[in-house]
Amino acid sequence: MILVYDSIDIYSFNKTIVFEQEDFFNEVLKEKYKILIINFDFLKDFLEIKKFFEGYVIFVYQTYGFLEYKKALEIGDFFYTYDEIWKLKLRLEYLKKKLNIKDIYKIKDFIINIKDKVVFRDNKLLKMSKAEFELLKLLLLNKDKFITKDFILENINEINSFDTIKVLISKLRKLGFEIETLKNLGYKIKEEK
Repeated sequence: MILVYDSIDIYSFNKTIVFEQEDFFNEVLKEKYKILIINFDFLKDFLEIKKFFEGYVIFVYQTYGFLEYKKALEIGDFFYTYDEIWKLKLRLEYLKKKLNIKDIYKIKDFIINIKDKVVFRDNKLLKMSKAEFELLKLLLLNKDKFITKDFILENINEINSFDTIKVLISKLRKLGFEIETLKNLGYKIKEEK
């Protein structure tokens, strides 16, 4: 998962983007991001998080000189200007392969494209509500663990109650997805081929 902390949204890849310091802290604390993309102006905000963040850090900025570049690479992993966004995209493709972050998931006879927000079953496009898709996406991105109802409510704006979660889980099951339920632990999608 990729978190972008920047004052503008010029990124065409699948990500979560925040514009405020408090949102940045909350996202990093509640979610297990593998890549952070941070505007160099927010370097000080990152210093507080650096102690426990274990993923890759990419800084972006309008322009930079030797001192900015040196400081960014002492703290983070990469530094690009906005003119070099094409390089950033190539770097992300490489890191996604290295970290095994997928845009497309195959489960049984389903193909789920997270980036394009479409789901196919037996090569036929399935109609899904935004809330259904976002819940499916959250289950896939956390496929190695159970996710609680509270976690779902915190991460999906389209869902606002436990009852809604139950209804959406039921709809996903009717579509053919196998979703395990464990009391007090929540939900987990089964990936059997």
